[in-house]
Amino acid sequence: MRKHEIDRWNYSSKAHKWVYVELDEKGNRVYKYQPDTPPEFIALTEQLKVINQKLMATTDERENRELFQKLMEISEKMQSMQINHEE
Repeated sequence: MRKHEIDRWNYSSKAHKWVYVELDEKGNRVYKYQPDTPPEFIALTEQLKVINQKLMATTDERENRELFQKLMEISEKMQSMQINHEE
């Protein structure tokens, strides 16, 4: 079972909310929930949009590979924020 990552936003499919987890002074997890998409995720979405536009416009094979790699890295970051199974 996967736990929420510490000090970053995670989307909980179970709670249908975004969850931010911090540790208190005793090392216990403190959960903060919000329904709105956090700015960090929106920024990744904007990066995807820009890179995708560049990818569609390029005809250079090397640039195409580099842009595609960046696209995949951002996509993986976004997917890692998704929580399917919770504690």
